[in-house]
Amino acid sequence: MMLSDDKSPNNNRILLRVPEAAQLLGLSRATLYALLAGDNQIPVVRIGRSVRIPLAGLQQWVDQRTEGWRGGSGTRLSQQ
Repeated sequence: MMLSDDKSPNNNRILLRVPEAAQLLGLSRATLYALLAGDNQIPVVRIGRSVRIPLAGLQQWVDQRTEGWRGGSGTRLSQQ
């Protein structure tokens, strides 16, 4: 099963804005910002004052916290 973001104008982007990443995760923006402010190790790229989240890093973060995950196939975050 692929999670998708149909509102994105460019489905091939590798960096997500916080609201886009929150939508993929099914979280509110406030919750994701709180996770980013804590030490939850969600990878971020800072460009000036902008915060972007790498799609691959977000997927890895989810995989590492998924119970029973063995590093093989599974749900992949996607913007398709």
